Amino acid sequence: MTVVPVSLKRNREFMLLWSGQALSGLGSQISQVAYPLLVLAVTGSPAKAGIVGFAQQVPIAVLALPAGALADHLNRKRLMIAATRSVESRWRRSRSRWPPARCRSG
Repeated sequence: MTVVPVSLKRNREFMLLWSGQALSGLGSQISQVAYPLLVLAVTGSPAKAGIVGFAQQVPIAVLALPAGALADHLNRKRLMIAATRSVESRWRRSRSRWPPARCRSG
């Protein structure tokens, strides 16, 4: 039996996954720039902005190798689903606390 390869561009589920991951990655990269700039704008301190930028990179540097080793031993589909749910959960929790009480009118 011959299997005819189908282009991934025609696979709806793959395109939805790829688009979602691309948008998520873009948002993450924007926040890598935005948070230090926010700290700089609020405090006027380049040192504090640098500390925030550095602090964003520490978890990646510390956890990348152990997480990769762990991911090699787990079911990748379940891992992807769990990771996506974790990100969604954190996003929903952050949205429930916005705007902060000091910014609310009334």
